Amino acid sequence: YALIKPRDRLRIWIHHLVLNATAETRYPRKSILAGLRKRSGEQAWWACEYDALKPQRALKILDALLRVYWEGLIRPLHFFPDSAYRYARDLLEKGKSAQEALDAAKRIWTGSDFSRGEGDDPHYQLCFRETDPLDAAFEAVSEEVYGPLMEHQTDLER
Repeated sequence: YALIKPRDRLRIWIHHLVLNATAETRYPRKSILAGLRKRSGEQAWWACEYDALKPQRALKILDALLRVYWEGLIRPLHFFPDSAYRYARDLLEKGKSAQEALDAAKRIWTGSDFSRGEGDDPHYQLCFRETDPLDAAFEAVSEEVYGPLMEHQTDLER
């Protein structure tokens, strides 16, 4: 097992959407992601399941993700997987205010004395070095990318 990262969630989510968009009946329509997550400072086993989707719903979500992807090919996109996941999780799953969720995302972005921040990535520095990219555009794209994923994700009991 390894620690589950937001990129892992996105990867399985995209594969899950493609599988469900095909409307192929010979394959399972649910997906499971299993690994470790930090809880109370310790690593613990964790798994989640992604619900079966109607092909039209899967295609609609894939279309939205592709629009975000194409926008990112045209201009620097205010999407950073770890910070965006933290923002969306705190806002959509934990019910925190937008400001609280943004403050938590900024802690991921800036890092600490003990861990490197996501914003230290040289590619992000090149694009956003003179600005604060965790703005309204960041909030919107974070919800657009992670919102449907969280809506269709169910934690599995051990």
